[in-house]
Amino acid sequence: MTDTAKSSIAVLESIARRDAARKEHERARKDERLHSSEDPSTALVAFNDACAEIERDIQRVLSDDEASRKSNVREETRRESGLAALGAVNARATALDATTGEFGRRASAYDVRVMRQRMCDVRAALVRARGVIAPREPFRFKSRASGTRRARKDGTSKDEAAAVEDTDANDDSPGTRDRKNEVVVVREVPEGEDYVLERLADCDVFVLGAVRALRAHDLKRCRVFIVAVAGSAHLENVADCVFCLATRQLRAHAVRRTRFHVRAASRPIIEDSREVAFAPLMRGFATQANFDVIRRDAGLPVEENGMWREVDDFLWLKASASPHWSALDDDNDETRNVDEATLREAFERLDL
Repeated sequence: MTDTAKSSIAVLESIARRDAARKEHERARKDERLHSSEDPSTALVAFNDACAEIERDIQRVLSDDEASRKSNVREETRRESGLAALGAVNARATALDATTGEFGRRASAYDVRVMRQRMCDVRAALVRARGVIAPREPFRFKSRASGTRRARKDGTSKDEAAAVEDTDANDDSPGTRDRKNEVVVVREVPEGEDYVLERLADCDVFVLGAVRALRAHDLKRCRVFIVAVAGSAHLENVADCVFCLATRQLRAHAVRRTRFHVRAASRPIIEDSREVAFAPLMRGFATQANFDVIRRDAGLPVEENGMWREVDDFLWLKASASPHWSALDDDNDETRNVDEATLREAFERLDL
């Protein structure tokens, strides 16, 4: 390499370093505006600017990934490089998300909801980008025979049988499925596994350990007690149920007439839900020392933090309080007392 070429490369590297330092300085200034501003409108502008910058960086990562594909960069190298760059962007998004709690103490409920929805959009963009850089291999059936036999046996159509088979085949996580009028006690949960509750009616479910994530779908008149959900608990199409759990995040979609006794690390989220109520973790669940150890090991709060009452209704954008949920904040509330008495009775009956 000639001296001229070496000099040119050195100049370009110096320019790149200065550009990176300038961008980092700008980000630090925006973060400072977001944290230090006493004016909510100023903080909101800074937050939106930070979100827009993260989204531009996501597009930049995708553009670099596309360029690597066209340049025939080795697949493993391309994927590792793209995921590393996206990981750095994700770290900034996580840090930004952590500021919403501080912001919420001085902003209106409407601004906080808008802010959280904006953050959800950023998270969704990160998930989509990851799918582009490192797409999962699509699922393929090993055999379609079982679906055909099922269709002939229960009289369902081929399309319906295939849809059921597709759901079952794609979700092989541990769980409790297709039960009625049963008491289910899960004393040991495979470490690092999600847990699934599906198509349950009139059941009591006790999960006496920590699961990585919870997915609950199509539950009616059930009572669910889970010691710890290290990640997110996602509920959909649930009616007339009671949930008692500690979790990092609770998200409920299409839930009706259901009570949540919850200790969460972040604000619970409801969407398209009606007549739901929130209360702190039941005393029977909150005061057992061995449960505290499990929750602490899962990285969850072991002390009451009041997050159960900080509910976000994503489909209610008015400044007034959402009419779709209520807080059971009275220690003498009859409904709370009934739920806790039921829990104590179940623990005694099952010798838990």
